[in-house]
Amino acid sequence: MLFDQLELSVGDRLPGSEGRGRVGKILMAPHRSYLPAVEPLLDHPGLHAMAHITGGGLTDNVPRILPPETRAEIRVGTWRIPEIFHFLQEHGNVPTEEMFRVFNMGVGMVLVIDPESAGEILGLLQQAGQKAFPMGTVQNGGSGVVYDLGSSGE
Repeated sequence: MLFDQLELSVGDRLPGSEGRGRVGKILMAPHRSYLPAVEPLLDHPGLHAMAHITGGGLTDNVPRILPPETRAEIRVGTWRIPEIFHFLQEHGNVPTEEMFRVFNMGVGMVLVIDPESAGEILGLLQQAGQKAFPMGTVQNGGSGVVYDLGSSGE
């Protein structure tokens, strides 16, 4: 296992995390429940689909909620990727494509919404105490997820 190779135990601080967390706590952190934030939106006409990003990461989960012949274009860098993922990628020598296929990369829920409703829905989510941000678009043609890595190559 990677952590054995790095001689890390669950009680050690994750290198590069500026002392913010121990390995075990970071790896075993419970997932957030999005129900309180999204339940009031379930009847909103601007909400078209939702995906809880669990096993399968963004690459496998997002296409499941899209209509046929559409693709998601996700702009990497519109959110902060938690340090644990950078650590795993670097020390596990995991390609970027595989990181997005396997892990949620810090995105726990994706909502597909009308662009005209974006401001209102983002505001409602933020009022509910949920961090929310536009991260991409849905485009006609093709399928799956296309990542815009920008100039950072992250």
